[in-house]
Amino acid sequence: APPMSALQRARSFLPFLSWPAQWRAAGMRDDVVAGVTVALVMIPQALAYAKLAGLPPHVGLYAALVPAVVAALFGSCGQLSTGPVALTSLLVAASIAPLGGLAGGDVIGLELLLALLSGLIQLALGVLRLGWLLNLLSVPVLMGFVNAAALIICLTQIPPLLGLAMPYSQHLVVDFAQALGGLAELHPASVAFGLGSLAALLALKRLWPRLPGVPLVVAAATALSAWSGFAAGGGAVVGDVPGGLPEFSLPPLRLDLIAALLPAAFVVAMVSFMEAASSAKLISGRTRQAWRQDQELIGQGLGKIAAAFTSGMPVSASFSRSALNYASDARTGLSSIVTAAFVLLALLYLTPLLWHLPKPVLAAIILQA
Repeated sequence: APPMSALQRARSFLPFLSWPAQWRAAGMRDDVVAGVTVALVMIPQALAYAKLAGLPPHVGLYAALVPAVVAALFGSCGQLSTGPVALTSLLVAASIAPLGGLAGGDVIGLELLLALLSGLIQLALGVLRLGWLLNLLSVPVLMGFVNAAALIICLTQIPPLLGLAMPYSQHLVVDFAQALGGLAELHPASVAFGLGSLAALLALKRLWPRLPGVPLVVAAATALSAWSGFAAGGGAVVGDVPGGLPEFSLPPLRLDLIAALLPAAFVVAMVSFMEAASSAKLISGRTRQAWRQDQELIGQGLGKIAAAFTSGMPVSASFSRSALNYASDARTGLSSIVTAAFVLLALLYLTPLLWHLPKPVLAAIILQA
């Protein structure tokens, strides 16, 4: 092969340098429209997945801001939508819950350190061009893990869907049974919001798949919650969501915490990248746009590292949001930057509107996804 020019080498390491050429060929309009469309789904999902990870809702919004932009700038597949995702959020919850005592109850510090470590692992694999090692992972084992994770996600979200309190220990089935033991104390309004939202999401997806079902349901449920006094009647709502820009954060760089989290960080790095790779392979096969496994590792790793220093949480490429990007004809990472811009607007101006969002609706979003 002929030697690469300086510009080709730069584009190889900095994929965003190739975006202008694509805009000259097809324009920027589709990227902008796709970014707005994905933002309508990203904002409520970010709140829901932060809750799934056992973190405050605003952490999910922070993770959909700077980390999403960094991953888009340095990733090789322009349609990938990086941010909070269900599977990675579940892994975060399972990884940090047993270590709360070791960290003195600093759950936020633990998840920031987990984001840093898993990001460094992905970055190292990409820089050393070791992405091919991921091909050695057994597909049946991976699928078993993913399906087991989906089952766990469902079991943890059914109680909050019905407005029931669920204890969290190392025995999930026992915790689930204890939660269902409180059926006599069901909160009727919570049940109505949870089951009604789930039914509406499924109906919209089946009957009107082109409509943005998640933001429509969230807007309607929030308005109905405020009008009916759901919170005053004992219903659980999101409550105060801090607005404004995320603050600079520094993970607790303690050797004992690093040693305790390192195995979990490796699992998060591998599983989250397999999720990103599966989306990139499918999309590139349809668009005929090449994607590079090692470069995507670098982009996803830098996204996680950015989350560690901007008060976010471990991120990955969302299969559903990436598919929505592709369906909306996105071509470059500009769509993810537009999405992040709308998340920023939500943080600056819309957080008071989220106060009345019922938590059973967030559980319905997770279950539907």
